[in-house]
Amino acid sequence: MTVYNLPDDITFTKTIIERGQGLHTPNEGSNCKIIIYFSPCDYSLNENFYADLLPLNEEINIHLGFYSSIISNYVHKCLITMKQNEYSQLNFNSNDNQQIQISIRLISFERFPEIYSMSINDLYDFALKHKENANKFFQNKHYFQAFKLYHRSLCYILNFVNEQPTNEYLDKFNQLILSIYSNISACQLIYGNNLNVIENCTSALEINSKYVKALYRRGSAYANLNDFELALKDLQLANQIEPNDKKIEDQLKLTRQRFEQYKKTLGKSLKNLF
Repeated sequence: MTVYNLPDDITFTKTIIERGQGLHTPNEGSNCKIIIYFSPCDYSLNENFYADLLPLNEEINIHLGFYSSIISNYVHKCLITMKQNEYSQLNFNSNDNQQIQISIRLISFERFPEIYSMSINDLYDFALKHKENANKFFQNKHYFQAFKLYHRSLCYILNFVNEQPTNEYLDKFNQLILSIYSNISACQLIYGNNLNVIENCTSALEINSKYVKALYRRGSAYANLNDFELALKDLQLANQIEPNDKKIEDQLKLTRQRFEQYKKTLGKSLKNLF
C-alpha cells in the first residue's frame, strides 16, 4: 500500500482520452454530472484530500468552482476546459515523486450566468460558499488554497454590476466583506506579507472601525515592521474592546516589551554617534 501526500499547489498535465462534443465548456457555477476514477488502485490517501468528490467510480453532481479539498481543486481546474462526454486524464506527482492519475468523465453540464450578469442574491451566495470552503482549507492549514478562495469570494461580493444592495442586504454584505478582508489578512500574516495585511485590515476597519480581528492583525503587522506606536494603538483598542482575549493581551505585552528594547537600542546607537 502506497501512501500519497499532496502539496497545496502543484502543476499537472491533462491528456484527452476521448474527445467531447459541442463548442462550449462549463463555467464557474455550472452544475456538472461526472465520474471520477483514481489510479493506481493500491493507494492510501487521507479522505480530506478528496472528501467532496465521493463516492468514486460513480456518477456524482458537483457545483463547478466550489471545492474544499486539494484533489478537488485539480479536478475543477480540469473540468472547466472539458466538453460534454469528454474523457480526460490528469497526471501529477506526489511529494515522494510517485505519479497519481485521475480520470474524469464529464457526462453533462448546465452552464451558469457569468459573473457580470449575476443577481445580487447569487453574488452573495457564491461569495459565502467560497468563504466557507476557504475556512475549511484554513482550518486544515492549507493557507495558500484558503487565500485563493477568500480572494475569489471578495471578487463576487464586490461585483455589483447590475444592481446595488438595498439597505435590507447592506448589513449582511458588509459583515461578509469584513470577515473576508480579515481572513485574507490572516493568511498574509502567516506568510509575513505585513504591508498587505495592513492594507486589507484597513479596508475592513473602514467599514467597522472597532472590528477586533482586523485591529489585532493590523497591530501585529505593524509590530512586525517595528512600527510600534501604530501597533500599540491598534492593539490597545482591540484590548479595550475585548479585554479578556488572551491572544490580544499576549501580543500587546510582547509589543510593549519589544518597543522598550527598541528604544534602549536606539538610545545606545545615538549615544555612540557623539
